[in-house]
Amino acid sequence: MRRLRLLAWFAIGCILLPNATYAQLPERPDYKQHIQPLLQQFCYDCHGGGADEGGIQLDAAKTYEAMLANKKLWGKASDNVLAEMMPPADMDQPSHQQRQMLARWIGQTVFKVDSEHPDPGRVTIRRLNREEYRHTVLSLLGVDFKVYEHFPADDTGYGFDTIGDVLTVPSTLMEKYFVAAERISQQLREQSGKQDSRIYRRVFSGVQAGANADQAKRQATATIKRIASRAFRRPVEDAFVERLVALVENSEASDGSAVELICRAVEAILVSPRFIYRAEYQPRPDDPQTVHPLDEFALASRLSFFLWSSIPDEQLYR
Repeated sequence: MRRLRLLAWFAIGCILLPNATYAQLPERPDYKQHIQPLLQQFCYDCHGGGADEGGIQLDAAKTYEAMLANKKLWGKASDNVLAEMMPPADMDQPSHQQRQMLARWIGQTVFKVDSEHPDPGRVTIRRLNREEYRHTVLSLLGVDFKVYEHFPADDTGYGFDTIGDVLTVPSTLMEKYFVAAERISQQLREQSGKQDSRIYRRVFSGVQAGANADQAKRQATATIKRIASRAFRRPVEDAFVERLVALVENSEASDGSAVELICRAVEAILVSPRFIYRAEYQPRPDDPQTVHPLDEFALASRLSFFLWSSIPDEQLYR
């Protein structure tokens, strides 16, 4: 989380900083040449030379390597400097360029942010929390499912309900996912003929009334593929869609209509691990030292869930 905030501040600074000023920053700031004089001028009166106001001392480490290892210290320093909370308002202030230079040094040297060799990191496979589930179903199908009435509260870690390590799936929650899928599917059936409804526009706009069995199957297949691709945050394979259509088509309760095929397929999609979990493909998952680039769909998913707690919209998906 500290690293995420650091990168966010750094990105905002790069956007706001005029190009000419940004170009004047050293490409790779040097500690002795650029950073240490800056700290001595603006920080050491309170946080150096034996002074440790607020319990923070920037020059306490005995070696340069030990100093860099204290990521918590430098992450906090970066947050406060970029937010202009430090130095205090009644003391001499560094220029905007100097603040950016310090942030660049912390990013490059302490947190090893390297634009030439980016490392997207390794993330725990995480399930959708209640809010993400609600927003995703609303974006995908137009159904505003009342998650707070049907799902238990999500576990939290460090005060957040988006931490993959604590978002487990107990058997009782899995049962609730099946019930939720059935109820959402039923809402789709009830709204399938209302062309002015949000659900119709999201789900059934490609279905034509009066179609024969072959036409209904083709319309349903195209719709199911579109919904599954958005639900799983990446294109689905034709073989998967064909198996899913065959499964729901052979269901005893199916009447063969496009609407029924779609509604039953949606039930299966909503309980699929590819929907419930946000996962990224890792070619060597057991090797924590492996650095692999994100594909475009994983990046789009990271962005959308970070920004609006839901799947990529049509523009981002394209």
